[in-house]
Amino acid sequence: MNKIYLFFILFSFSVQAQNTVTNRVLPVVGDSFAYAIDTFIENTSMSPGGVNQTWDFTNVQSNGRRSEVYRDVNTSTGASDFPTANAYIRQGQREVFLKISSDKVEELGYNLKLGGPFPVGGTSAYPKPAVILKTPLNFLDASSYKTEAVITLPADFIPDSLLMGLKVDSIRIKTTTTVNVLVDGSGTLNLPAKSWNVLREKLTTSTKTTIEAKIFVWIDVTQLIGGQLGDFVQNTNTISYGFRSNDAKGYMALVAVDSTDKITQIQYKPNDLGVKTKDINDVNHQIQILTNPVNNILNLKTNEIRKGSYSLFLYNEAGQLVKSTIKELNSNQSIQFPVHELSEGIYNIIIVDPSKRIITNERFIKN
Repeated sequence: MNKIYLFFILFSFSVQAQNTVTNRVLPVVGDSFAYAIDTFIENTSMSPGGVNQTWDFTNVQSNGRRSEVYRDVNTSTGASDFPTANAYIRQGQREVFLKISSDKVEELGYNLKLGGPFPVGGTSAYPKPAVILKTPLNFLDASSYKTEAVITLPADFIPDSLLMGLKVDSIRIKTTTTVNVLVDGSGTLNLPAKSWNVLREKLTTSTKTTIEAKIFVWIDVTQLIGGQLGDFVQNTNTISYGFRSNDAKGYMALVAVDSTDKITQIQYKPNDLGVKTKDINDVNHQIQILTNPVNNILNLKTNEIRKGSYSLFLYNEAGQLVKSTIKELNSNQSIQFPVHELSEGIYNIIIVDPSKRIITNERFIKN
């Protein structure tokens, strides 16, 4: 009996001692994530999950790049359709709108602009916000979210012969994506630039496409004409693995696999910072907030920086610029930034160095 009791104590401790991802790595406006991409991976399978695992990708190459930039909603073309959004990212020709709060990131929908012979595009707000990241995140946590992509087309896009004489006002192609997330691993991820303590998410993604015709109301006509439209109607199921750390924002790596768990693509952090903005509050921060929350004065302290003109920007929780200034700064200097005119709430301070590089991006609470 004592051995069994001891086993459960040790098992419980081993689970509790695993990595945790907290809200310190949630993105804010101004963050920029860089990813290298390797698509030439041969005969490599994804190793199992579990605790105290090591995933070694030190030999990955880079034959592509992508970036993920969190932008001020006021610079978008579709912000008016997403009044609760406080950030957006661009994915190709889409503007994807987000609501970032103190413990989670929600995807609200997107604005799409396409050219070509058909007037395709517009705004698509999801029926329910998709919670794509919620903190704290721990081993064995499970969640799911759903998104909808809708493309509306003119009625003459589909020949009358396929509609069996139905009088159709317009056609829309709706793709519903369901993502089931299970944190199935905890351990160390080895990349070319750095090793990270991580949690591994297993993402099972199911995509279903339907075709709907508007005949007074929207009617599902997928079974009627779906077979004639080929690539427009595709239902897929895929698996990928995402690695998150509490030491940097975004994914440390995102790995796609085929049906046999063979790796087909790896997107990964190509540097040891993980985030260009250096937004993790650690000893390497070049300019730090001394007291938080603040009342009338935001007190800052510089560490090792070069002498020069630095731009300071304050954004409110909606991603709007509320105050800015330029200051001459040097190493080991105290800064007092008056904020008495600001209303109570959560703000971000972004500091840009003389070479136009963001060196600080931190949240503070104004009382």
